[in-house]
Amino acid sequence: MTIQDYLSYDTKSTKRLVSGGTATIKKREGRQLKAGGLWIYDNEIDSLTGDYENGDILSVLDFDGYFLGYGFVNTASTIRIRMLARRKEDPPLFFMKGSVPPGPIERRSLTPPPAG
Repeated sequence: MTIQDYLSYDTKSTKRLVSGGTATIKKREGRQLKAGGLWIYDNEIDSLTGDYENGDILSVLDFDGYFLGYGFVNTASTIRIRMLARRKEDPPLFFMKGSVPPGPIERRSLTPPPAG
């Protein structure tokens, strides 16, 4: 599932948010992630397996199979995975369309009206 699919996800749909892909972190890597970091670099990843495309949400596992969370994958970047959630349930739906106000509307509410 791509980011666009995620943003337009219907909560009543039976399609899962998470793709079938899995990222496994190398042994002795991922210290920043375990300390609360949100990025996983390409040199920290042991393997990317399963069915996924760039922009899909993958399950992230430690070297011994311990679940670490979910993240968006981008194989074209040095920051290979950007973490989204750390719970084992489907990722939170706060990115759902309509749940978060779009940028221009939010910015308009923060800017003072024009003088005159």
